[in-house]
Amino acid sequence: MSDATPPEGIELELERLLNSRRHEWPDDAYRIVVAGLRSGDRQTRSLALRLAPRDVYDGVAVELLQLLDDGADDDAERLAVVDAMSGMVMRGAAFEFDVPCNPGAASRDRFDQLLRRLRRLFHDPRASRPLRLRALDAGARGGLAWAGGAARVAWRTEDPAWRRAAAGAFAWLGGFDAEIGEAVSDLDPVVRILGWRAAAEREVVGLAALSLDRALDLSLQGEERAAALLAVGWLAPAGAAAALTEAARSCEDQALSAALADTLAQLELACD
Repeated sequence: MSDATPPEGIELELERLLNSRRHEWPDDAYRIVVAGLRSGDRQTRSLALRLAPRDVYDGVAVELLQLLDDGADDDAERLAVVDAMSGMVMRGAAFEFDVPCNPGAASRDRFDQLLRRLRRLFHDPRASRPLRLRALDAGARGGLAWAGGAARVAWRTEDPAWRRAAAGAFAWLGGFDAEIGEAVSDLDPVVRILGWRAAAEREVVGLAALSLDRALDLSLQGEERAAALLAVGWLAPAGAAAALTEAARSCEDQALSAALADTLAQLELACD
């Protein structure tokens, strides 16, 4: 844990940033986040970690790397650090590096250092399994090349946690249509839910008809039906609008009714 003491009122400043939109931040907001990450108080660091992914700041990246290596109190805090790194990696995919007019922005070299650290964490046999699972998720969200191979290996294991991580990763990575097809029919309901979300995100059209069948299956639990409905909205199988309109008339579940309405609205937009 860092010995640095944040300036007076740092928690208040962090709270103010949390409650404002990114475009409303002052130019030196990254200094506040850095001060929070350096704090000796865990609650203050926790606030700063929630803010860290909102932009790609050099100083913030440095502090995240420091916290992951030897600054965090325990694995729970290290998981929060990896989540912050994951958000920064996703934002970095569309970030313009080395632009002089962007105060505090990370350089391409610093960002690449962050990417390399996530890969090392995933491959580190000494790291806890939750950390390695979270590193895989971060790598997939960033579309990193190594994450594709890692997800493929994880999917072929018999470990439920790794298979769930792989199914979640498929939503962010191309080239896994066959595996997504396996996921939506898996014995594990969590994997099936993740599979349908991936089918929607990657627009796996080969699963269109099956997505409608599952969306209309009254035996399915709410979350799984909602995930299938999400896929229906993106894949637009033939006859979906008529079938879902009929299902909506007899639906008494409020959450499912909302999901049906959202899917019907999306299908209508697709037809326009």
